[in-house]
Amino acid sequence: MREKLFDGILFEYVESEGSQKYLCTFDKAGKLISKMTIALYHRSGTYANDDGGRSPFWASSEGCIGEDLSVHVDAGGNGKQSYQIHQDGKITRE
Repeated sequence: MREKLFDGILFEYVESEGSQKYLCTFDKAGKLISKMTIALYHRSGTYANDDGGRSPFWASSEGCIGEDLSVHVDAGGNGKQSYQIHQDGKITRE
């Protein structure tokens, strides 16, 4: 069995205008190695309804962590981004 070099956690920060999900890696001493936003959902404006009223527009992105520790984030209109979690816990954009 390989020695565990880092721990990873996912956590969500929720507020009235939306939420963000983060992926963080920590070394054995508990020191932060890397942090990234893996998903979000937030109010980003309004749009006009057919009846002339306004409704909120919500933007979102979603991510997936693969068994090979690859991370893929679909940011909607901003495209797809790929990351890799390395054996030392560092997260880098591919």
